[in-house]
Amino acid sequence: MKRVEPIHTIQEMAESLVNLSLSPEVAAFAVRDMPARTNRTVVEYEGRMLQILGVGWAISYFMAERPEKKAVTEAYWNMLFDFSKNLSTVVSATLPEPFDYIRVLKSRMDTYLAEFSDVEASAKDPAALQNDLLTRVGMTFARLCGGEDDVYLILAGNRLFHLSLEGVKHYLTSVLS
Repeated sequence: MKRVEPIHTIQEMAESLVNLSLSPEVAAFAVRDMPARTNRTVVEYEGRMLQILGVGWAISYFMAERPEKKAVTEAYWNMLFDFSKNLSTVVSATLPEPFDYIRVLKSRMDTYLAEFSDVEASAKDPAALQNDLLTRVGMTFARLCGGEDDVYLILAGNRLFHLSLEGVKHYLTSVLS
């Protein structure tokens, strides 16, 4: 069987995936039904981080068997590192102490990956794995937003992660097949 080459370069793919991970429309759609009592600033902040992490995770998941996986993953995180440095510089100028966005992202990644490790180790079926991940991510998102038992927050985190996965899957399918 002949291997199909991607129709975009690694750099173009990573740039498109970074744009997906930073899309304000995706985050706004995922958190659109929050009740008035919800701290929207926290939800939007945590939502943006979950979106970045969800896209990064989805790249590895959906490209698991592709030779381009490592290059796309590295390019994606390098672009996000540059974005984070710039954001940290701008935000730090307005705060009394330095702000390190990449450190915050790393902390959130560790939090979510701890949840993923339990699920990934026990899942055998890809559909069950995805459902378990969505549940865990939604619950973790709600906890990080300060409403551990808030069904709206759980569903928002679940929806945001799902949209990130589906966005990456759709994009990669369109450029790799």
